[in-house]
Amino acid sequence: MKTFKLSYIPILFVSLLAVSSCSKDDSSENAELRLSVSDEMAHTDGIEYSFDIISGGGGYKAEVCNDKYAKATLTGNHVKVDLVSESTQVKVTDKYNQEVYLLIHSDNKSIQTVNNTVRLSYGSSMKLPTNWGAGGYSVLRQSNNTVAKVTFDDKDSLLIQSLAPGEVWFRIIDKRGSTNGVSVTIDKGWDLNSNQLTVNAEGESYYTFPLKYGEGGWKITSCPAALVDPSTVVIPKDKYHEHDMLQIFVPKESNAPLVLQLEDKVKNTATITVNIAKK
Repeated sequence: MKTFKLSYIPILFVSLLAVSSCSKDDSSENAELRLSVSDEMAHTDGIEYSFDIISGGGGYKAEVCNDKYAKATLTGNHVKVDLVSESTQVKVTDKYNQEVYLLIHSDNKSIQTVNNTVRLSYGSSMKLPTNWGAGGYSVLRQSNNTVAKVTFDDKDSLLIQSLAPGEVWFRIIDKRGSTNGVSVTIDKGWDLNSNQLTVNAEGESYYTFPLKYGEGGWKITSCPAALVDPSTVVIPKDKYHEHDMLQIFVPKESNAPLVLQLEDKVKNTATITVNIAKK
């Protein structure tokens, strides 16, 4: 009798453990994956958003679907999302492949879309203050590297320098991962690299000529009547112009070439001849 009782008790104990374990797994598998946010969209005015997973099958994962620079961090059943744009979609899953999606919209000004469009004369530079992001900017990508160059000063303002007539698009990113775009158009113009320059231009348009030849201090000494206009001036070299720059407005049409004469501070002379193309 003693031997029978000692062998029976351990067998019953193991059986009860097995029944208890199976019951727990069935309960977890049937639990619906639910979040502490009841709606499919959440609103905030911050740059981060948090919520909890209140039920599900365990083995949870959280990931951002639409922005590779945003980040979702899962600690236990708590999810924190670092926001870098106005709208961020987060997907939460459990080990049974249940899925729940949450779209988070933020009104925080630092992560709003602020795409800028800039038009710049050839031969000019400009400073564009930033009104978004967390600073620490850099150029993420650009459509070409021949039209303009973008750098940043110590106050995180954009410095745009013209390189050639044309169009270029930049994507700027801050230190948190927020991005915005800058579209730059550089108007037509030509460099004066010697004492003679002849160009073909279209009527009713502005053109600029960086005066790279000579010693600077240029002035107009002779100007045809067709180019006499308040817009026809020499802009002196300054922090936004690497060289003196001639600006002219070309009239609609002219049968003869338009010839300008210039002189620099040491009496070097230059001639610019403008032929107006007929449309």
